[in-house]
Amino acid sequence: MLHESPFKRSSERHSTKTHASLIVNFRGHLQRHPCLIVEISRGGYRLRGGFRVKRGQVVEVIPKDDPLSIAKCSVIWVGRDGTAQQGQAGLEAMN
Repeated sequence: MLHESPFKRSSERHSTKTHASLIVNFRGHLQRHPCLIVEISRGGYRLRGGFRVKRGQVVEVIPKDDPLSIAKCSVIWVGRDGTAQQGQAGLEAMN
């Protein structure tokens, strides 16, 4: 089961396979994790990767093909272990 945002999606989503980095602040230290943007919309992203994030955490997404385009985001949901969404997270853009 996904932890969905209480906000209704209002923008169209597009599938993609864009390599990116996810910047996570872990106990005061910034960590860079490789990830794949699998879906993008005006409001945010769905990522896949080997990162650990929590709902409500603020992270940054840096697309590999446009490293100057840094998106500050809030984690909206995290896929649970043992589900099809394992290793995925939904992010809402804060820009």
